[in-house]
Amino acid sequence: MHCVAQVRELATCFRKFHYCNSFRRPWSLDQSLPTATSPAQRIQKFTGRNSNPLKIHDLSASTERRPTVKSLRALSVRQPWAELIIRGEKEIEFRNYPTGVRGTVYIYASATRYPAEDEQEMQTQYDLDLDSLPRGVIVGTVEVYDCQQDTDGGYEWLLRSPTRLPKPLKPKRKPEPSWFFPF
Repeated sequence: MHCVAQVRELATCFRKFHYCNSFRRPWSLDQSLPTATSPAQRIQKFTGRNSNPLKIHDLSASTERRPTVKSLRALSVRQPWAELIIRGEKEIEFRNYPTGVRGTVYIYASATRYPAEDEQEMQTQYDLDLDSLPRGVIVGTVEVYDCQQDTDGGYEWLLRSPTRLPKPLKPKRKPEPSWFFPF
């Protein structure tokens, strides 16, 4: 019974002195506890400055996380499929495996080509000049919003919101057959 009383006393003591991890400063009951909701707001409250010396980003202001250029993945797709995705004419990417990736991704136009007879057929079918299409570069972005299994046992990656880059970008890292981080 004596141990239970000690545990309760410690719990009461912990409640009396709130420990703020950001500044390693104990708070007693006679001081008001901080009510700020984000690290940036706490820094501003305690330092009295608008600057953020610790470079803590305040994400509480927006509920949407915006991807940075460096954090976007790239999906490798051969031409003419990359061009058709960027035009918005191809909204489903067929793969043999599912993906858990969601959100905005780059579309990398692979440098790999199809056999000449297949390219000739695609050129007439889609009315494209395949020799003029960019290869080995990132041509735009698209949103991957779902993945479904099709009847043949493959997977359909559903795409929307394609955006063409004003100028194709050469990736800094080595492209992979499927997903890779280009920058």
